[in-house]
Order: sequence, then structure tokens, then C-alpha cells
Amino acid sequence: MRVLYVADFVRDPNSGSSGSLLAIGGALADRGHHVDHLWKQMAPFTLPHPSLSRWLELPRRQFAQVAAQLERSSYDVVMISQPYGYLAFERLPALYPWTLFLNVTHGWEDRFNRARARFGWDGPYSAGKRAGLAATRILVNQACRRTLQACHGLISPAQKAKEYVQRTNNFPAEKVGVIPYGLEERFRRVPTRTDINAGTRMLYVGNYLASKGSEVIEKIVPSLGTEFPESSITFVVLPDVFERIRAKFGPAFGDRLTLLAWRDRAELLPVYSQHDILLFPSLFEGFGKTFLEGMACGACVIGFNEGGLPDLAAFGREAFYCETGEVAALKALLARCLMNPELAREVGIRAQHVARRYTWELTAQRIEAFCQQRRRALNLPVKTRHALV
Repeated sequence: MRVLYVADFVRDPNSGSSGSLLAIGGALADRGHHVDHLWKQMAPFTLPHPSLSRWLELPRRQFAQVAAQLERSSYDVVMISQPYGYLAFERLPALYPWTLFLNVTHGWEDRFNRARARFGWDGPYSAGKRAGLAATRILVNQACRRTLQACHGLISPAQKAKEYVQRTNNFPAEKVGVIPYGLEERFRRVPTRTDINAGTRMLYVGNYLASKGSEVIEKIVPSLGTEFPESSITFVVLPDVFERIRAKFGPAFGDRLTLLAWRDRAELLPVYSQHDILLFPSLFEGFGKTFLEGMACGACVIGFNEGGLPDLAAFGREAFYCETGEVAALKALLARCLMNPELAREVGIRAQHVARRYTWELTAQRIEAFCQQRRRALNLPVKTRHALV
């Protein structure tokens, strides 16, 4: 196949969404497919607010970007990340009837807005802020609806987005491919964990934001740090939040608190491997590669049932999780593992075996199969001769 990936991201192998697209593209290329990428255009927008630019200007810009590329070269599949590409889905299939046009979601933007309104992680909201959010919600709903109406299919890394679009838009189940992300080979080669520690070492990795659960762990972890004096906690975050973390966790943990600056994903492997529990308290996730990397290194993941965690790990066997936002339940799960480090280790060892099954090669295979299924369902013709890039 000749595949074109389109995304309004800066090319960055260490970021979640951009890094995943690069990994998938690489895996497809390894399987003999030709893969091109179109990344974020850096020219400034003209509208005064970024939300207006994103939902009103970006669709026209992305349409022009894709149309120009299709004039230069022919593709069997065009995959556009996030729902800004609805103009491309609406206008281009008639011009390129042999091309499959798919949307790729990293969590589904309308579902993100629902979670934001429910948990208010960037509140409290002024009257003006509420009005702005309401207007943005209308624009998001419109873009999401038009994308679903016009695209040939949707690829999601987790079941939650599929269930959401089916429930809210009556989107046919056969048009959604749930295809989990994979692991780099180095994570799949981590030796099976065998160590049992007197105290349990906790780890948080990622952006230290309220939407990612920063306020949740500030509510529950310090008191547990006092209750379990053999426990410790490490944060791998951007240095600009070091002082806040010291203020929140330092009194309970003292020298059992470690702060590490964010680093390349390859350098995270030994950090995961030196800890027993990975905290995954995110209030919204599309997939959440951190939990899968932690599992691959033998960590017991404890968090909310967000992203791909409930799809890949059975509760109580390969991870512990509760309903999103149930802070007391999350604290109880964490306390249970701190009281019983051997339980956390057993779960981590089982998780390690499960995580090793998920490769980017498998992701690429499933994308191939989904593309073939959608082409058959749509009876798309085969273009016998491609233009050269």
C-alpha cells in the first residue's frame, strides 16, 4: 500500500501522538508499504483566538495541504489524525475514488470536552470562560459529526472512543477499528522482574497537569507516604513543576522523594525497572503509552480505567484500576498494594507477560487488515499505476 499520514502535530518521536504515528509508519514501512507524513504547518493563523483558528481555519488549511499532496502522488490510504480534516473527507473521495480516507483519533475530541466539563480540571470557570467553552463545544461537535459522516472509517487505539462514537453518533461498529499501540523492541526485552522490596517504590511519568491526575495524587499520596514509611515516590516531569511537587510531597516523603527531569523515552526504561508501582491517575486518555511501558518493565499499574488500560489488562490480574474520578477507590487500591508489596509484584510480573504481546508490527498488521476490510466493504477500485513521489 501507499499510505499518507496527516497530522497537525510537530514531528517529535518522544511525544505521545506524534511518536505513535511515526512508530506505526515505520512498522508499515518495514512490512513493505510506502509511507509519507504531512506534519503541522507552522505559518501563523489569522483569527485572534487559537480555538477559533483550530476549528475554523485549520480544516481549510489541512484540506489544501492534502489536496496538494494528492496532486503530486497517488495513495491507497489517507489517514488524517483528529477531526480537523472533515473538508478533505467531504471533497476528495470523489476526485480519488480508489483512495481509502480514514480518520485517526487519539481519544476523540468531543469525549475530551465531556470529560473536561465533568471534572473541571482547568476550572473554576468564569462566566466568560463558560461561554467560550460552550462555543468551542459547538465547533468541536460540528467537526466531529462532519468527520464521521464523510470518512470511510475511524481508527482508535482504545475501546472507549469506539463506544463513545457509537453511542453519541450511531456510528456503525464495522467502521471503527480498535487498534492498540505497541512497544519498542527494547521494552519487550526487559528481563522478568523477580525482586521483592520491603517498601514499595511508586513512580509517576508524564505531564504534571490536572487533566493527567496531578491534583488526584496530591490528595491521596502524601497521607499514604506518612502511613507507609518504607515507601518512596519518583516523578519524571518537566523541571518547572519541581518546586510544586516538593511542596506537596516533601513533608510526607522527605528524602524518599525523587525528582527526575523529562527525558527521551529510551532513557525511561531503567527508571520504570527500578520501581514497583506506576501511578496512572489520568482523567482522560486516548491510549496512554506510559502504562504499557510500565507494564513491560514489571510495574504494577494503579489508576483510573482510562485509555487502553482496561482493554489490555484484566483488573486484579495485570493491573488495578477504578472508575475515572473515584479518588477514594483509587486510594484504597494504592493502599492495598503498599500493604502487600508481594501482591504488587505478582501483578507486575503478569503484566509484563501481557505487555510483551503488543508490538508496532502487530499494530501495523491490524491496520492492514482494517484497510482491507473497509476497501472490500466500500468496493473501492484498485489503481493499477501510481505516480512517482
